[in-house]
Amino acid sequence: MDILTNSSPISRLQEPIYISHRGEAADAPEGSLPAYQLAVKRQLPCIKLDVHYTRDKVIIMSHDESLQRTTAWPGAIKEQDYASLKENAIFNPVGGYSGERIVTFAEALAVVKECPLFYLDFKNDFSIEILNDILAQCRDFAIGQERLIFPNFIADTLLSIKRTYPALRTLRHLSYQCNEQGNYHLPWQEEEVAAEALAENIIKHARKLELFGVSLPAHPDKTSPELIAKLQENGLWVPVWFVNDEVLAKYFFHAGANAFVTDCGEKVRAVVRQEIAWLRG
Repeated sequence: MDILTNSSPISRLQEPIYISHRGEAADAPEGSLPAYQLAVKRQLPCIKLDVHYTRDKVIIMSHDESLQRTTAWPGAIKEQDYASLKENAIFNPVGGYSGERIVTFAEALAVVKECPLFYLDFKNDFSIEILNDILAQCRDFAIGQERLIFPNFIADTLLSIKRTYPALRTLRHLSYQCNEQGNYHLPWQEEEVAAEALAENIIKHARKLELFGVSLPAHPDKTSPELIAKLQENGLWVPVWFVNDEVLAKYFFHAGANAFVTDCGEKVRAVVRQEIAWLRG
C-alpha cells in the first residue's frame, strides 16, 4: 500500500500514519466499542488491536493479561471463559462512557473493517492457532493480509509468524535503555552498544527476523532523527510509541517517524497539520 512507504513523511510534507492505540483511548475506555467507533469517526488510518484468547478460545480485546486495570475484574484472561468475562468485566468510565463491556475480535472488526490498516498485537501466549483464527476472522470481513501488520516484543513470536506466513508484515517493538555514557542496551545482546553502532545493530537484527519495521520508544533522548533516518534508509518502516502530546507530535514529525502509536489521534493529527501548513508557508 502507498501509505506504507518507508520514506520520511516530513520529506514528502505528508502526515505520519496515526495508529489508534486500543481505539481513541483518551476519550473512551481503551479497547471498548466507543473507542473504536471514535477512531473510525475521526478517520484514523490504522487501528491497533491487542488480542487474547479466553479459556474457551474466544478472542477478546485487552492490552493486559488481566482486565483488573481497565475493569477491576481480577484474574488472567486465559484462565476464564468468555461468558463470565462478558458478564462481570465492565470498563471503568472514561470520557462519559460507562457500563461498556469487553469486546470480541469479531465485534471490533465489525466496527473498524473499513480502516486501511490493522496493527495486530498478540498480548498473551502466542500460538499458530490464534494466528489462524485471526486471519480467518479477517477474511470474514474481507480484510486481506496486505492490510495487516503484526508487531510484537518477542522475537520467537515474530519468527513463528514469518515462518508460517512469509508474506505477512512483522515488526518488533524495541524497548532499550541509554545509560549516562550514551551507550544502549538492546534486548537481544548482553553487551551495551555505542550510539554510533545502534542503527547497525538494529538493522542486522531486523534482517535476521525478516522484519518489515521496528517500533521505537517516543523518547527524544533515546530515539534520534538520525537513528530513524538510518533505519529508513535500510528499508525499515519506523513507528514510534506513544505520541500523546504536542511536544512529542512536533518532535517526531520533524524527526521523520513513519507512524505514531497514539491514544489521541485526532489531537496529534491537528498538531502535525499545523506544522505542515507552517512548512508550506
